[in-house]
Amino acid sequence: MNRTFFTLTALTASLCIAPSATNAQDARLAAASNAECARAAHLSHVQRRIVEKAAQGVVALRQFVWRTRMIYQLDTMETVAWLEQRRALLAACEQRSARIDPIAAARA
Repeated sequence: MNRTFFTLTALTASLCIAPSATNAQDARLAAASNAECARAAHLSHVQRRIVEKAAQGVVALRQFVWRTRMIYQLDTMETVAWLEQRRALLAACEQRSARIDPIAAARA
């Protein structure tokens, strides 16, 4: 339990700080297509709840995953990995749109 909590704490803390991706991840994310960006923007009900709980902090996310693990088949490590992947993809989409339309990005 403590090991899982500390691992989750470290991983969730990395979500709060700008994640540093490796060069391979940067190259993959830089090639984010419009379809991938659209999929990342639209979330299912469960995904929306996960994002909301992550915004509330580590404890709220951990409690949500624990309470709903049997209903939604959630796993703490997989959930945090999904959050990191989504955050990186959204950042890549934002950078891509800034390169395509720098005026619109400056207004946002």
